[in-house]
Amino acid sequence: MCTIAIIGGSRESSIKKYVESRGVTILFHDGKMNRPSSKYRSMIRKADVVTLMIDALNHNSMKTAREIAKELKKPLVYTKGKGITLAIDLSLLEYEKQK
Repeated sequence: MCTIAIIGGSRESSIKKYVESRGVTILFHDGKMNRPSSKYRSMIRKADVVTLMIDALNHNSMKTAREIAKELKKPLVYTKGKGITLAIDLSLLEYEKQK
């Protein structure tokens, strides 16, 4: 089972509903924090893939998440827009590629 950390966005319930049928575990954060590092570190450590929804995320949050993912050697996926379907699909492709 794939675990995806999604950072950015605002519809956690919609995200979780969408992935129920896909056999995916989601760790979600909306990306709205002044000091995101401790929360992100915990999420990213547990994830197989980190997905940054760049149109729904501030620069500081994106930079922090990217640095932590790199440090923990986690693959990163960037998605434009706020659509969860594309974000999940790209994340699953990256997960399969890493296997």
